[in-house]
Amino acid sequence: MEIWANSKTNAIFIGECYHAKERKRTHYLAAIIVDALNENDEAD
Repeated sequence: MEIWANSKTNAIFIGECYHAKERKRTHYLAAIIVDALNENDEAD
């Protein structure tokens, strides 16, 4: 499964998850990146 962090204007490939531990960590990182991207979009 591929994990992407998507904002209003950007998409960043985070990684591929093969195990539950990887999936949990990758989703956590993706959520942080999405929040940062959306904050940046709102600032523009």
